[in-house]
Amino acid sequence: ALRLSERRFRALSDAGIVGVIVADETGRILEANAAFLALLGLTPDDLAAGVTWQDLTPPEGAALDVERDQLLKRDGAVPAYEKEFLHRDGSRVSVLVGAALVEPEARSGIAFVLDVSERKRVEQSLREREAQLTAFLQHSPGSVFAKDAAGRYQLMNEAFLSTSGRSRDQVLGKTDAEILPAELAAVFVAQDEQVRASGEARHFEETFVYDGREYTFLSQKFPLPNGGI
Repeated sequence: ALRLSERRFRALSDAGIVGVIVADETGRILEANAAFLALLGLTPDDLAAGVTWQDLTPPEGAALDVERDQLLKRDGAVPAYEKEFLHRDGSRVSVLVGAALVEPEARSGIAFVLDVSERKRVEQSLREREAQLTAFLQHSPGSVFAKDAAGRYQLMNEAFLSTSGRSRDQVLGKTDAEILPAELAAVFVAQDEQVRASGEARHFEETFVYDGREYTFLSQKFPLPNGGI
């Protein structure tokens, strides 16, 4: 059974799906598969020279590694966690790491290392796009808003709040019926239903009196994928 388990481990290591390393209690990397070496631009010569886990970790990541090492020695395993390694070229590689002791007496452990750099890049790109969209909406001179399928306001810009005379907290999560006079709310709800029924963008012109002032609005509403407007 032990030999079978070892063969299965070797097969997984050689498959190159994830990086696999064996390290001693000082952090020296004793073995590493091709996937791990390629991930960080290393060679077998680096292993022979005594490269350590600490050598490959940015200074600010050292405290987390010490904490996880203590957990490994106490419990014999470390749940997967995210960290960064230093590539040979100086860049940083985001990874997901899990580890376990394989020889408790010798204090050596095995770690599986999964490259999550692409996921991190996508997440960062999404955050940047969201920030750009937010800046665009907040600086747009026209009122912009979005409602969910139940008609609750989920997003609104400063122009919308200025026109409505309400704060974000007074509008967020509320329906037209909760923040507008009944007659005006009924008009907006009817428009929303027209848009949902058609599945297309619709243009509307509304003239109404609100808070003692007469307003005329040209608006365009369109259906959102989640059933909102």
